[in-house]
Amino acid sequence: MELRVLRYFIAAVREQSISKAADALHVTQPTLSRQIMDLEAELGANLFERNNHTKRLSLTDAGLRLYSYAVQISELADKASSEISTKDMNLEGDVYIGTGESTVMQIIAQSIVAIKEKHPNFRYHLLSGDSFLLLEKLDRGLIDFAVLVDAVNVEKYNSLLLPHQDRNGLLLRKDNPLAQKDLLTQDDLRETPLLVSQQMMDAFKGEKLPFKIAGTYNLLYNASLLVKAGFACALCIDGIADTSAESPLRFRAVKGAPKTSWNIIWEKGRSLSKAAEIFLDELRKGE
Repeated sequence: MELRVLRYFIAAVREQSISKAADALHVTQPTLSRQIMDLEAELGANLFERNNHTKRLSLTDAGLRLYSYAVQISELADKASSEISTKDMNLEGDVYIGTGESTVMQIIAQSIVAIKEKHPNFRYHLLSGDSFLLLEKLDRGLIDFAVLVDAVNVEKYNSLLLPHQDRNGLLLRKDNPLAQKDLLTQDDLRETPLLVSQQMMDAFKGEKLPFKIAGTYNLLYNASLLVKAGFACALCIDGIADTSAESPLRFRAVKGAPKTSWNIIWEKGRSLSKAAEIFLDELRKGE
């Protein structure tokens, strides 16, 4: 199975058309069709459902599985090529960082800025997501570092505790009666429908929350729209959602809520690129 053919397959999936994919790849349609058919023959499975009426391609179950692997293989190949073929790793390079939502990114940003003057050609690729997504990407070698709440078990990784803590509390509409309080108690929350993130569940160390859970969320932006609409309030960390004077939202700290600390982790036994090593060395200066 050749990388070139996998890239052809990815293009066909994204264009949903052999002819459009051929144009994008600058190859002839018969050439691309033959490569796809050869790939199907090699795998012993049909990858596409072909609709003769619309002429659009859709993936079979086998095609869906292959597409997931193909994208990861293509990304890894690009990453390896970028790291290894760089003529002077002290002058160029890529750093791939995955992180949850937090103002802990200020620490990451400070390190990036500190490096910029000496290494202006370094490129930084940021991925936002929850701990499950980031650990999967890290394990597959698609990112160099993951920034995770300290409640996540990171024993099998190298880790560095970052000098930052987040306040946990409640995101609510400013016309909610609870917004009139400066500090909320857990009793204030017991009858309030709440949206809860996995990040927040991690911060509470897996303890069952004695609240009315109205739903869960991955990243806070979409949850904040539900809060604005009046569906529920959201347990979250401070500093992410817009709670300025012009915003209809407010953040209130909750008494007794644990603060969230953050680790940056990377795989044991896997060599970092020169750019990633320089980034890590800069980050360690803040210890």
